[in-house]
Amino acid sequence: MKCLYLLPALVLALMLSSCTNDQLVEVAPLERDLLITWIALERGDSTIASSYHQSAQAKWGKLRQKFRLALLTEAEKRSVSLVNLWTNNLNIAFTNNQPQNALVNIQHLQNQLKTLRPRYGIVHPADHLYEFIYSWDQVGETCADQMMCLLEWKEFEALYEQADSQWRSFQKTRPLHHDLVFPGIGNNSTSAEHSALALTQALENFGQLLDEADHTILLAPSEAVKSAFLDYVAVIVAYPGAEPL
Repeated sequence: MKCLYLLPALVLALMLSSCTNDQLVEVAPLERDLLITWIALERGDSTIASSYHQSAQAKWGKLRQKFRLALLTEAEKRSVSLVNLWTNNLNIAFTNNQPQNALVNIQHLQNQLKTLRPRYGIVHPADHLYEFIYSWDQVGETCADQMMCLLEWKEFEALYEQADSQWRSFQKTRPLHHDLVFPGIGNNSTSAEHSALALTQALENFGQLLDEADHTILLAPSEAVKSAFLDYVAVIVAYPGAEPL
């Protein structure tokens, strides 16, 4: 599954017990770097992926040094160790030009994030986006699978409904214009609104086709939703040259 989900929110969770506001602000640029890396990997833009991956690695290195001086529980120490392992593996994947392996390691980070962020009382609208793409990749994979007959149609519809729900939840709780992870919300608000509407429309189009109960006609529409999603996230993170493909 081609998902890139973010390590820095985990870092933020681990810092809560001893962090300062300045340290919290430090984490946001790391999350944005990894979001841009994710989009670049999905789009096959190796130059931007490499550049922002290197930036994220440098930021993580600085945060890791701070953890060595912090008072952490044993569970938190294990989490930091896991993050460090997956981050190192991610770096190896980039070094060896293995984008799929890079995405696998980021998925490990995403799973840790989904477990830890709520546990530490951290609420950020980005989580809805991560949940959306997790569900939508399953939709896309199912549409492309010739063995879809093994899946109950209601289960497939549930995947769509879950993704659609996460998108609507994000729209209700989306970041403020000054959010450091999504600077495009404020700096490029018109494009952000247009991209959001395009994604909403693509989802509605897909939903209407579900009534046909024929997965063979859904592959292209599922890819259209994925493309619209990447376009939207690119705008709100201020991806370099953030124009829809």
